[in-house]
Amino acid sequence: MHTSLLPSAKWTLAACALALLATAGGVRADTNVGGIIASDTTWTTAGGPYLVTSNLLIVNSATLTVEPGVEVRFSPGTGMEIGVGALASRGTAAQPVRFTSTATGTVQSTDRWNQVLFSDGAVDAAFDAGGAYVAGSIMAHTIVEHAGSGGSAAVYADYASPYLNAATVRDNAAGGVFAYRANGIRVDECQVADNTGRGIGLNFSTNAALKGNTISGNVTNGSGAGLWANDANGLTLTDNRILTNESTANAGGGMDLDGNHMTLTGNTVSGNRSNSTGGGIHLDGEDVDLIGNVITDNYCDSQGAGIALNADDVRFQHNTFSGNDGGWRVSVFIAYSDDVSFTGDRIIDNPGTGLYAFTSCDRLVVSTDPNDPTRMYGNGLDIYNRMAFTGSFNPAGDGNIDARNVYWQTMDTSEVALRIYDYLDDSGKGVVFYDPVAVPEPATLVLLAVGGAAAVRRRRSQ
Repeated sequence: MHTSLLPSAKWTLAACALALLATAGGVRADTNVGGIIASDTTWTTAGGPYLVTSNLLIVNSATLTVEPGVEVRFSPGTGMEIGVGALASRGTAAQPVRFTSTATGTVQSTDRWNQVLFSDGAVDAAFDAGGAYVAGSIMAHTIVEHAGSGGSAAVYADYASPYLNAATVRDNAAGGVFAYRANGIRVDECQVADNTGRGIGLNFSTNAALKGNTISGNVTNGSGAGLWANDANGLTLTDNRILTNESTANAGGGMDLDGNHMTLTGNTVSGNRSNSTGGGIHLDGEDVDLIGNVITDNYCDSQGAGIALNADDVRFQHNTFSGNDGGWRVSVFIAYSDDVSFTGDRIIDNPGTGLYAFTSCDRLVVSTDPNDPTRMYGNGLDIYNRMAFTGSFNPAGDGNIDARNVYWQTMDTSEVALRIYDYLDDSGKGVVFYDPVAVPEPATLVLLAVGGAAAVRRRRSQ
């Protein structure tokens, strides 16, 4: 369903007659605007600020161009819908466009405006073969603030895919950015901060790409305070910073992700909090790659302060999990997940358990490559295997964990055994296989070699 989300969806001839819209050549300062935009229109700094006195609707394949430095002030409860046409709001770093409230000083709930809504007929953003924007709806170097009076996100894409680039979406009452059934929406280098509601939401939106964004300080009683993605097949997250978001009554303080064929690369997820599972990340789905992410100092009241995993065919590579804590005191929590592997990851310096396998985790391999071992040390407990013992003493057996070739900062297997809870502690639990252990890291080997050579020289000199 994709109906208008503006408070007034019916546009009358009287509203059209009252609309005070102008092109670049005929604008005056403090311009009142509202009603239908049915032809290409440009808002300039000379004509601003633009005071929105009634809802705006772009139709008839028109494009509204908003030039750098323009300020658009919305009266309480009003908003803008791109119905059939495009919005080209392109500020610069020095002269951003600003979409804000008419209120001055502290913004009260009664001062808030509604949203910018891209409907099904909005022209999607288009990109060239190199990924550069070339046409269509865009909000670049645009500030969107103090919206949310209608109960929906400040920027809402409904069956539409505008391009958000270096935009700032902040202090909105019902979330920052939301896309419903969008295909290929891109959000790059944006600041999505301090919204009451999710920072970014993706619902049934495929092939979304978020890169270089900072999503911080958002608070919701739902799941995924920083980023919520439901059935987000083909999602790619690259070099984003997901910081200090909080889900007060649900999962995924930083991110709650559900989808197939997802890739998370180089993201920092830190300081987030959930009152349920997944302080940093709650992950569900299939065929997921997590590469080079840093998940630190997150908290949750239940399972998986760093990440709570309920997914199949998941590949961790060179991620860092540290300083994550919470009610269960578990950094990496895995349940009902098949084919999970780690390569060269660092699960270190967590106050509680580094990795906790809850139940039904078939084929869980903690270190796939002896030459690129996963590192586990500095945790209160390194591995807790709560899965039921199924009668197999095979590393690949159901209920068991293959933790061979892990680097533990020691080669003493008796010491490693003390940092693991499994079958040897409770015969009802699955087995953790940890022998052989990985050799010391290359830097340690160099020191040992140098020290050994020095010792030989000392012996020969005696």
